[in-house]
This record gives sequence, C-alpha cells and structure tokens, in this order.
Amino acid sequence: MNWVLVGIGGSLGALARYGIDRTIIVITGQSGISSTLIANSLGSLLLGLVVGIGLDKFNWPSSYILFITVGFCGSFTTFSTLTMTSIKLMEEGDYIKGTFNILINLLIGITVTLLGLWTGRNMF
Repeated sequence: MNWVLVGIGGSLGALARYGIDRTIIVITGQSGISSTLIANSLGSLLLGLVVGIGLDKFNWPSSYILFITVGFCGSFTTFSTLTMTSIKLMEEGDYIKGTFNILINLLIGITVTLLGLWTGRNMF
C-alpha cells in the first residue's frame, strides 16, 4: 500500500511542479531559475511543516508521511532541474549566475524548511 501512496503522491507532485513551470512561463515568458526556486522553496516549506506537524507533534501514520514527503515533495522539488540549469549557465560562461542559482536554492530551501519545522512544532 505504501508503494501506491508514494506513487500517487509523486504523480500529484509532478503535476503541481509542471503547473508551476507553466504558470511562470505565462507570467515571465521563460522557464528556468524562477520556477525551480519557487518549487524547491514551497516543497521545502511543506516538508518542514509535515515533519514538524505530522511526525513531531501528532505522530501521523507513516503512510501519510510517505505520501507527502517521499511522494509529493520528492517529485515536486527539482534537484535535477536545479543542477542542470546551473550547469547550463556555467557552460554558457555565466559562472556567477550558475553558482548563485545553487546557493540561493540551498539557502532559501534550508531557511524555509527550518521555518516549516518551527511552525509545525510550535503553532499547531
């Protein structure tokens, strides 16, 4: 059953990720850094909230945690897109932008994960 839940969560996360990318393209006319940063930040925040609320506070069943964390967040966040976009920027000679892309995703990801954990543990 856990395999099915992870698969369903992963499908929903992939669809949500695609939706963010399409929305950013409509708004800005291009894909890439901004949609990756948004997806990674939202996914990190959600992951922190789920762990803070579901595991630390209310001890949700492991199937709920797997569905959201491994399934949804695992496919929604985009480490592979982050690395590929950064490498492409560097191959084009823009080492500063490529490096900045990696660092800003990590910094914001860690920050919003901590925010989610804190919120989940202290606000609910």
